[in-house]
Amino acid sequence: MTLAIVTGISASGASDFAEAATRGLDGAVFYKLGSRMLQIARDLRRPLTTEKILDANPDTLAFLRSTALEQILTEAV
Repeated sequence: MTLAIVTGISASGASDFAEAATRGLDGAVFYKLGSRMLQIARDLRRPLTTEKILDANPDTLAFLRSTALEQILTEAV
């Protein structure tokens, strides 16, 4: 199994790149890290917006990022 994680700045086109890069690859699954982070924040009743997520406290961002990656890795394995 190959796992590729692509990150990028919101609205920079990273999602389009990742979708195109995984298209046609057998078993490839595309995860949107930013969307996952926003969902985790909503689940914790600490909603953030796409426009304001980078303004969040650095510790909050680190928590959301690590939790999202942990979820993705658990699903991928």
